[in-house]
Amino acid sequence: MRLFNFLLAGLLVLTIGVYADTGDLNEEKGGVKIQELDLYVAEESSICFDGDVLLDETASLTNQGTVYFHATSPATVTFSGKHLGDGSFVFAGNSDIDLDGFGSSLGSFRMDKPEGDVFLNGDLFIHNSLALTSGVVHVSNESLFKIVNAAADAVIFSNSATNASYVDGKLIREVLPGDTYWFPVGDDYAFHPLFISDVKNGGTVDVLFDGALFADAASMINDPNVRKIEPWGWQVFSESSTQNRFIVGQSMFDAFQNILGVDDYSMLYARADDFLFKDYSIDYESRRVNDFYLLGNTKNSSGFYGQACASVLELVNFILLDGMSYSVFEVPNISRYSQIELEVYNRWGAMVYKNQNYQNDLDFAHYTPGTYYYQMTLWTGDSPFVVRNVVEVKSSK
Repeated sequence: MRLFNFLLAGLLVLTIGVYADTGDLNEEKGGVKIQELDLYVAEESSICFDGDVLLDETASLTNQGTVYFHATSPATVTFSGKHLGDGSFVFAGNSDIDLDGFGSSLGSFRMDKPEGDVFLNGDLFIHNSLALTSGVVHVSNESLFKIVNAAADAVIFSNSATNASYVDGKLIREVLPGDTYWFPVGDDYAFHPLFISDVKNGGTVDVLFDGALFADAASMINDPNVRKIEPWGWQVFSESSTQNRFIVGQSMFDAFQNILGVDDYSMLYARADDFLFKDYSIDYESRRVNDFYLLGNTKNSSGFYGQACASVLELVNFILLDGMSYSVFEVPNISRYSQIELEVYNRWGAMVYKNQNYQNDLDFAHYTPGTYYYQMTLWTGDSPFVVRNVVEVKSSK
């Protein structure tokens, strides 16, 4: 591979668009090494590299415009550990890019790769915004990929089931109290976003999706209220773990990007120092806010988050009318459901009660003793499920 050096002394100012390659797009691309040069890309100006790029420690790059890394064949981009300007760095093209960061700080980082991914080795700090359009950023275990900007909208991505652009590895964000922060993370299979809201304190929060985190949890957790544990989860770490608490919302995608069924899922939480699950909790008040997300109700902090399928809903099937016993037909944890529709029929099939927004307000004390049949439709977000059963009403008088 041919190598081209910028060896000019002093300052090179770019105020126009520049495309750096070796000729025809079908030819092998040459590498660009920038050394002993201060390269300045002005606002509304751009430079595009196709091939390897090495920013030597003797050089500096101040990007106030746009720098494109458009890889038509596999390339390596190496930054020195310096602030590289407030402009946008766009990773494009249809081939993989190995990105070596040595504590460099960028303005904006944009993924726009219909094919090929970016593989980050080393530390990289984004102090403006991260925009994920297409392509995956793979962050190695030893690397840091951190959004320094604490604005809630500093991360931009397509929040849909067909999203193919996310961070594979740990994503770190600065957060402020009260806001909602998204972490579009995933693994080699799919996009698995998580968000935190109602943050108590500021600081940093790290999120890593682990496709096998809860793989063995089902056999380890002995809880009659849990039917199954989904075999994946999120590791969440807050630097002020004992003080900083937040509500967690997480995707309802399975490991292969399919939407989970309409089972009654709850959020499972284990503290980081209690792995593997010797001390865990099930947030039964968590609820499905739409087809894609499960939202917790309890504030937690650093730890392991996953999804547990709760036991079949246990509704009362016997009511005693004696003037002292509780005679209301009660749905446990009714706040978990966005809507409940209840229809009740007597033994002859005649409807005796109907409520499209049931709020535990059917008192059988006013009904004739006997056998009643009911159909209940419960919604968690946009996903309804139906329960049909019998309730026996008896009087002791």
